[in-house]
Amino acid sequence: MTRPNIVIILADQLSSLAVGAGDGPSRRTPHLDRLARRGATFADAYTACPLCVPARAALWTGLYPNQTGIESNTRTRVVAGDVATLGMLFTSAGYRCLHYGKTHDAGSLRGFRTLDFWRMPVPDVGGWKSYHGAQLDRYTRTQAVRFLRTAPDSPFLLVADFVNPHDICDWVGDHAGPHADKPRRGRLPTLPANFHTDDLPLRPEPVRNNAPHNKRVAQTAGWTEENWRHYLAAYFHYVDMVDREIGRVLDAVERRPDARNTIVLCLSDHGEAMAAHRLVTKAATFYEETTRIPLIISGPGIPPGRTLRGPLVSVVDLLPTLCDLAGIEAPAPLPGLSLAPLLRGGRTLPGRDCVIATWGEPNSPAWARMVRTPRYKYTCYAAGGEEELYDLETDPGETRTLIRERAAAPILREHRRILRQFGRRCADPFPVPA
Repeated sequence: MTRPNIVIILADQLSSLAVGAGDGPSRRTPHLDRLARRGATFADAYTACPLCVPARAALWTGLYPNQTGIESNTRTRVVAGDVATLGMLFTSAGYRCLHYGKTHDAGSLRGFRTLDFWRMPVPDVGGWKSYHGAQLDRYTRTQAVRFLRTAPDSPFLLVADFVNPHDICDWVGDHAGPHADKPRRGRLPTLPANFHTDDLPLRPEPVRNNAPHNKRVAQTAGWTEENWRHYLAAYFHYVDMVDREIGRVLDAVERRPDARNTIVLCLSDHGEAMAAHRLVTKAATFYEETTRIPLIISGPGIPPGRTLRGPLVSVVDLLPTLCDLAGIEAPAPLPGLSLAPLLRGGRTLPGRDCVIATWGEPNSPAWARMVRTPRYKYTCYAAGGEEELYDLETDPGETRTLIRERAAAPILREHRRILRQFGRRCADPFPVPA
């Protein structure tokens, strides 16, 4: 059998709730929606860490941040040389592996040929400033499309790694503190239902006092609700920008004579707070907006137009999945599972009862873990052993923690047990409350 070509499209800081094919308020991603109609959308896909470098190292190695040792955005650490990476595995199997765009990978892109990362001019549109991310993305798209137009039929693994909508970080910085926003055409987005957090005193200290852990959150001090709505409009603008760039890459794939034998996978490293709980960007929290990511896969043998709700999946599943689809042996043991059975029509993922996300390093003030089970989300912060527990079936906006409710005690104990089990299985030293 001819091995498939693979195109991975990565967008930085794109929340699942901002994608039209997902469950959120946005219907601003026609090109991602087009891909979803041609493939499978995983409605319950999660990052391994809502922070760039740890999440990306997890994606390219199939290991959790505590296993790679990449648990922060520090540039002084790299993935150990004996850790197999996606690029190494596919290069050894005869694939031509190329990466265009943002790296921020701590050495986990070994095996890929990473191309120069330049800026191209992008004009400001409608009063919205085009930051460096948009300029870098224009170059990434141009190079990826050029490769797709000229690449031979031999199997290749191409990554188009976009920066946006990460430019929202610069926008927040430019609008720090009390300010007057410029008038915008059309209606501004409405604030999410979970904009207000009434039970904030019951939440862990890094959640109650998030500003020290995130300078962008500190920059929102003094914002009015109108300012918050302009911020949401800005975020959707940068989502629009990257969706258009993605659309041009998809066009180039579809024009290839071997398009039917090409797997296209689109995802994000992590999400964006989107004003939920009065938060911006990402920080030491695990709310759905920042941990749930888009994951769309199309290709040969994948039934089109399916949305899989229920199976919990993680970025650590991507390496074993792609190896499975390409007929390449994945290293063992890995914490992730191949999603190939789901892509071929299955509805369940045997062996998967939860997904885990991490934040921070031992002894850091916001060292924390998340356990997401089919109905509940549990988080724990090492400092003080403070916890959260949410029933996502009845409270999808995570507006009321159940941590002090007596009836939730058995559920709390079960999630602590799951986290301890993860610690034993994945050599995680995180201290779980008794």
